[in-house]
Amino acid sequence: MITRLKLYFDNPLQCFACGVFIDKKLVAWGSYRTGWSEHNRDDGVYEVSSIVVAESERKKGLGSLVLEELLSKIQTNQEYKRIYLTVSPLNTSALRLYLKNSFTIYDFKKDTYGNGADRVFLELNED
Repeated sequence: MITRLKLYFDNPLQCFACGVFIDKKLVAWGSYRTGWSEHNRDDGVYEVSSIVVAESERKKGLGSLVLEELLSKIQTNQEYKRIYLTVSPLNTSALRLYLKNSFTIYDFKKDTYGNGADRVFLELNED
């Protein structure tokens, strides 16, 4: 975990993270990154890399709030061309969140992160 956070702190032009606090407690957070993998090496391609909401705070719109903040921050970048993300096909709550917020499925890959770790690929559709 520390290594991943270090990536965000050391690369502010390529990464961004935001959080929601209730009573000084972090209850939701999200992040994006660009220029680091085979899927987003091209200028202007951003990956929403994480959205996490505490179990006790789910179904309150916090995931949408975090996603909205990430998308807004990306879209202010003059180089912005495309936003994508990946999610486990078993994470139906996340899939619903993304589909409800103008993302469309464009690919599915088996064993992306090892045996049985399949991923659904989605991208923001702004039409």
